[in-house]
Amino acid sequence: MVLERVLENSGLRLGEEYLREETLQKRQWEKYRPDVIVNLPANKASYHRCKSTIDKL
Repeated sequence: MVLERVLENSGLRLGEEYLREETLQKRQWEKYRPDVIVNLPANKASYHRCKSTIDKL
């Protein structure tokens, strides 16, 4: 996964500074699954959903 390589090359560690494909529940009936959650200071987080297409060259 390209995004994971970018995060690791930035010095972030999986399971420490970021998580992959965690299922979160906003309300009882509403679930979502971002591709990456980046943990920020002060118990904050940045949620990322990444989509792309790659064509053969």
